[in-house]
Amino acid sequence: MGEFEAVSLGDRRLDRRLSNVACAMESAPGDSLVEQAGNVAVLEASYRFLSNKRVTPEAIFAGHASKTAERAAQFDSVLVIHDTTEFRFGGAKERRGLGRVSTDKRDGFLAHYSICVSTSGEPLGSLELFAWSRLDREKRPK
Repeated sequence: MGEFEAVSLGDRRLDRRLSNVACAMESAPGDSLVEQAGNVAVLEASYRFLSNKRVTPEAIFAGHASKTAERAAQFDSVLVIHDTTEFRFGGAKERRGLGRVSTDKRDGFLAHYSICVSTSGEPLGSLELFAWSRLDREKRPK
């Protein structure tokens, strides 16, 4: 289970499914969820898992951040690098929950990461993630 062993989603079956989904994603990171699942039953179980109200990004990320802190504690000093990234999505259909990025015509969201690395550049993981959407449609003056 490794990276997510500290995560408790309130049900051992959900915790086990998280481990299975994470292992599939880790073994084939460039593949789609369909390809990672390998068969219809596993794909359906993955969709049910991701749709479950007890499965939240915050709970899953907390496990990763905890493991990152454990790895960082093995070093005398580390660097915590911050970055904000825009995620943009095209297409004619408006997506619920996404806001404007860069211009009024693009739907997307912003994510600010705190990435932890050793002083020699070894990536240790992420310590914090804050994602948000600008749901107001009007651009504000600078």
